[in-house]
Amino acid sequence: MISQEQKDRWVAGLRSGLYKQVKRILQQISGTEVSNCSLGVLADILDNTKWKSHTPSSNAISICSYWGQSKSMERLPVNVLSWDIQSQIIMMNDSGESFEDIATWIETNVICE
Repeated sequence: MISQEQKDRWVAGLRSGLYKQVKRILQQISGTEVSNCSLGVLADILDNTKWKSHTPSSNAISICSYWGQSKSMERLPVNVLSWDIQSQIIMMNDSGESFEDIATWIETNVICE
């Protein structure tokens, strides 16, 4: 589980305007533009060296997984956040909720170690 300090950094990252939002994937790279879902922002804040890029040969867009887990490009390991919390955040992100709204939900609903 994440610490209070990590949660605070995640919420600040979501509100910072530094991250472009994407749906249905942790991180996507198109040219020089990097987009993250709300969980991808957390992953980037936890350790931005753990991304693994998967570039289909017919596409200029790279889809990235975290910790090299090529089977899961939408979720983080359960030791970071529970599946229930991740599922709620994924639903909010992929239905078009803003990073600001998701950050507010996280402040209220994500309990830290």
